Amino acid sequence: MNISFQAENHFLHLSENYTWMMGMLDVLLSTSHWLLLPALILGLLYILGTWNYDYFSKQNIPYVKPWPFVGNFGPLILRRISFPDNHLRLYRAYKGHRLTGVFQFTRPRTIIRDIELLKLIAIKDFDHFMNHFTFTDPDIDPLFSGNLFLLKGRLNNLAGT
Repeated sequence: MNISFQAENHFLHLSENYTWMMGMLDVLLSTSHWLLLPALILGLLYILGTWNYDYFSKQNIPYVKPWPFVGNFGPLILRRISFPDNHLRLYRAYKGHRLTGVFQFTRPRTIIRDIELLKLIAIKDFDHFMNHFTFTDPDIDPLFSGNLFLLKGRLNNLAGT
């Protein structure tokens, strides 16, 4: 079925498909949908940025409440405190506990406060904690990147030590 309109000697022929497309365009351009879309995107981003932040509560480990996306590095990123001061703040957050949980952006990390637990991990269970996050390039700083605690699977190269 075709629909014809006449206005001052100009004819416009509309088909049913055009009318259906205009109805869809009205739905897509309605303000309620455009207000809903940013809210949906922001909600998904918030879930994506905080999805792992219940890790320590499931493990029953006390932890410093993280910021979305940046974890416990928010004051550091905003340059309110220095890197060592931030780590000292996180270390002192839960005195009297053996462990403290922190978040390096969205990744959970554990600060060990008990010396006996630290000895157990450093001596007996060292092979399980061998690959650490590195923040130095071995080509630029070979001395620091060759530190025993920063080796990535290269512990067997240290035969006889």
